[in-house]
Amino acid sequence: MSDREKYIQGAKVIIETCMGIKAEEKVLIITSKGFSKNANMLAEEIERIGAFLEIATVKVRDMLVEPPEEVSKKMLESDVILAVLPYNI
Repeated sequence: MSDREKYIQGAKVIIETCMGIKAEEKVLIITSKGFSKNANMLAEEIERIGAFLEIATVKVRDMLVEPPEEVSKKMLESDVILAVLPYNI
C-alpha cells in the first residue's frame, strides 16, 4: 500500500467513523498554509460521500483566541467543523 493510499484510508476513518459525516451535511474545514495537503485528503472523502464542503483558510495566529468573523459565521452555518491546524503554536 502506498503512502497516498494510507492517507486516503486514514481520511475515510476520520470522515466516516470518527465524525460520522453523512451525505448532504454541511462540512467546514478550517485550515492554514502548510496543511492544505491534509485538508484536501479530507475534502476528497467528504465530497465522495456527497456532503457539502467549504474550506476556510486562515492564518494560525488569527485562531489563537477567536476565529475571524467570517469563519465564525461559516461555523454557525455548518453541521460539522474540522480544524486542520497545527497543535503546537
